[in-house]
Amino acid sequence: MYYVDIPEFKAEMVRKNYNITSLSQKMGVCRETVSRVLNGENPTYPFMCKSMEILEMSKEKAVDIFFATKLT
Repeated sequence: MYYVDIPEFKAEMVRKNYNITSLSQKMGVCRETVSRVLNGENPTYPFMCKSMEILEMSKEKAVDIFFATKLT
């Protein structure tokens, strides 16, 4: 089973000085879209690509965040 590593996604946002509002504005999506992902909804492919670009994540980091394996 795969899931979004929400704590790590939030940490990436903080490292790049983004909050939900500023990230959503930079991505060109509504604030609720980012909020839903942070609340556990699966992101769309365009959301993942745009997040990766804006947060300057490597491909490996993005895979670790958006396709984390739940071991419990």
